Amino acid sequence: MSQPYIATNVQVGDVFELPEPIRDLAEKMRLRALETCKAAKEELEPGQRDELFLLASLGFANESEREAKDLRTLLTAYAHAVASERPSLQEVASWQRVTPGNLRRRYAPIHLEAVRSLLSDRVSFDLVETAFPSVDDEMLRDRNDQARHDYRLRADIRNAFTAFIDETAGVLHGEGWRDRTLVESKFDPNPLRGYTGVSALSVESRRAISGVSPSLVNHALSRLSGNHAEYFEFERHTIEQAGVFSRT
Repeated sequence: MSQPYIATNVQVGDVFELPEPIRDLAEKMRLRALETCKAAKEELEPGQRDELFLLASLGFANESEREAKDLRTLLTAYAHAVASERPSLQEVASWQRVTPGNLRRRYAPIHLEAVRSLLSDRVSFDLVETAFPSVDDEMLRDRNDQARHDYRLRADIRNAFTAFIDETAGVLHGEGWRDRTLVESKFDPNPLRGYTGVSALSVESRRAISGVSPSLVNHALSRLSGNHAEYFEFERHTIEQAGVFSRT
């Protein structure tokens, strides 16, 4: 049996080091992918009826692909275009079964902006989550003290507009409206399908808050402090500067 590649090639891994913010997020993305596989194993084994099995399998495949692609894009963008001391680009390409000339096709400008934000003193949660859709707030929270502070403001904003959704839905559909949803799978893309008046994306922790409905955000900010409004403006401005369309 052949030995693992890295064990037989001392040139790989001897010099290049990932910055801690990149390494930390990459590791969290890898663990998230493993959690998805574990969840799929637990959910798909019991033998649901065929239609649910089909839909849940498709949902799992889509989620797995998204997570794997985000991890690949993060590391490729950093290694190919941001790192000051690069790894062997020949190896980076080879391990992806592409030529070195095709590496630049594996990321877009927004990915570079997100990587640079990760390496800055103040990371933009919205920018990183827009560039890498499988990343959520929890994965960025412990980047530094500033990120922990922003995470709390961000959580307040999310909770405020989620509360507004609950209040509105409660008036229209009565108490317990969430319990009457049709969710059957962890991979259901619309866990709030029982209430068609609101997109599930509005309360998803992976959704950039600058992409939420302006009226919903305005309702949320009206219940919060000026610090929350200032933070939201920082995220909105960062998204716009990166060339991402903002609806607010």
